[in-house]
Amino acid sequence: MIDYWSLVHALEMKHKIDCSIRYVGIDKIDWNYKIRQRQNDELRYLIGNAADFFTNNSRFISDVYFFPKSISEFSDSELNVMVNSFSSKKIQKDRFFVCISLREDQGSMDRDIQKTKCLIEAIGKNGFKTKWPYNQYKYFDCDNGIVTLDNEFQYPPDALEFVKNLNIECTNYKIQKMNCQSDCQKYLRRWPILKVGHIRYQVIMFERVD
Repeated sequence: MIDYWSLVHALEMKHKIDCSIRYVGIDKIDWNYKIRQRQNDELRYLIGNAADFFTNNSRFISDVYFFPKSISEFSDSELNVMVNSFSSKKIQKDRFFVCISLREDQGSMDRDIQKTKCLIEAIGKNGFKTKWPYNQYKYFDCDNGIVTLDNEFQYPPDALEFVKNLNIECTNYKIQKMNCQSDCQKYLRRWPILKVGHIRYQVIMFERVD
């Protein structure tokens, strides 16, 4: 529910703390650590494949739909399910937003953007328009630390040390002082994203055609 926390934080920055949120999160994993719900907000956390929920829903009622890196994880068949839902089922709002986080490397980003194109075309078939080109995205023209733009972004130092040395935290390593797989050190010693240069995203506004 990091996108929920981000929305709360954005409202606080805009001094709109009285604005209540109705949030539905969908994830295959029931994460142990979840963001605490504010008193006047309404939260639902659904466990499962988002494509299944798209199949079973009868209409779209939200103001904003977030795809936080998840756009890259959907298979072609799963994306088709969501595209068909967006193109054929009732969309309640006359104006709404789709927010998509893209991967950074060019090949992966190109594949993600093609999925954006499919979503835009599907929603267009349902009586909506957007001025946003499918291949346009936002980024920061620098590689400063995120904390320089948002001083409340403080990555816990103990978590940082744990993540960047994750390959030595497994039971096998602690017993044998070596990794059981040759690529453990390659894939399990990655730093978390702390700089804005890695960020690529799209905020697409759709409006109903008169």
